[in-house]
Amino acid sequence: MLFFFMIETCINIIALKERTADDNELAVDLLQMLKNCQQQKLIELLEAIDDRNYKLIGFLLHKFKTPVATLGFDKLKSEIEIVERNAQNYSETFDYNSKINCIFISLNNHIVELEKILKK
Repeated sequence: MLFFFMIETCINIIALKERTADDNELAVDLLQMLKNCQQQKLIELLEAIDDRNYKLIGFLLHKFKTPVATLGFDKLKSEIEIVERNAQNYSETFDYNSKINCIFISLNNHIVELEKILKK
């Protein structure tokens, strides 16, 4: 079993402001949309992993990285891409469960940090 380190919480505020035209309310709304769907996405991904449905894992991750990237979670997006590539290559030796859990724990940290930034 591979061990994955936590993903550094780092938010690209400049990119977020560019993508939202510096509209704080839009950024708050986008963050809330991500928060509302994150638990369901995690469940869907874990089920796909249990079923070894690599095509579905790749599809779900591809869709999920867009809101993550939009919010400026660049390092997290890069980690999602690693898992997505492994799924697209039907890699059976990759530790999907550990990596997905790490991504979602890190996602929570990113959300908390961005909420603090947006409240300023």
